[in-house]
Amino acid sequence: MHKTLEFCAGGTKMGEFCAGLACVKDCNIVGVAMEDSKPVRNRKEMLRRRKIRKAWADPKRKARQSAKQKKAWANPELRARRSATQKKVNANPEVRARRSAALKKRWADPNHRARQSAKQKKAWAKRGVRARRSATQKKVWANPALRARVSASVRKALANPEVRERMSAATTEMWTRNGVRERIIAGVKKAWTPERRKAQGTRIKQFLADPEVNARRMSALQNKLADPNVRARSIATLQKALADPDVLKRRADTLKKTLSDPKIRARMSSASKKTWADLRAGRAALEEIAKTRNRRRGRPRMDERYKSAAILRERGESWREIARKKDPDFAKDPAAAMHRIRIGVERMMRSQK
Repeated sequence: MHKTLEFCAGGTKMGEFCAGLACVKDCNIVGVAMEDSKPVRNRKEMLRRRKIRKAWADPKRKARQSAKQKKAWANPELRARRSATQKKVNANPEVRARRSAALKKRWADPNHRARQSAKQKKAWAKRGVRARRSATQKKVWANPALRARVSASVRKALANPEVRERMSAATTEMWTRNGVRERIIAGVKKAWTPERRKAQGTRIKQFLADPEVNARRMSALQNKLADPNVRARSIATLQKALADPDVLKRRADTLKKTLSDPKIRARMSSASKKTWADLRAGRAALEEIAKTRNRRRGRPRMDERYKSAAILRERGESWREIARKKDPDFAKDPAAAMHRIRIGVERMMRSQK
């Protein structure tokens, strides 16, 4: 509801038309003849905002304010009070509803989205901004206490079925909007240039080469999968998605489109060959371990024993002499030792033919 003009002149009543110079009492000037006309921005508000922008353009002032804020937030009591105040305010459904409605209305305006996008692109295009923000984030997340607090907060939030339901509904609604999926896919494809892909691959390899990082990842994954509720939710979500014909069609189309690229097929083939080579090497190692399993200390391998026994047999030695030399249990049962040696040599000779 717009406020109307208030005029005052000598001897006249408030709101009456008077000739001569009138002074505007209200802060917004609106057209009284048009109820749906947009308010003209207040000159005082414009001047106030211009003054604020000018003040914050001073690097020294920004540094002083930053130091003050850091000092203030370093006080645990102040942080606790502000946190309690914010929680109390955010716990009010009416406040959340008003904020949500205001944000939705604001972001529904294409002009607002375009302005915000242009501002973000301009900010990220500045030299050194990306490096500074990256360094700041790394420094912040290097704090174990902060990571523990954030992790606990996220777990507590996701443990609430209502929160998960709201997040799922919001994500589903976002992806069903007209043009959202296409814009996101186009943006990701545009951002993944060959140079960025190569740099990201190098960073991931360096990241995964850290034993501590791998240990944390494996521990977190094991703890997550050990929760029956998490497993049940994951299975239910997958079954629900695969039960949708549109989802199946999109997955099939995406797979066909992906596999139609010769470069992707070449990468997949190379990765598959490497995987199978590692698997064969692992199996061979396990077979070698199985051959030497249950051996006594100092006892030669069975194939080596039969090979040397075959050489002695070719030299004309009897099975008894060969068993006495090669079988450590000959004294317990000579006949059984000779039988073992003879059978082993014959099997080895047949396998070599």
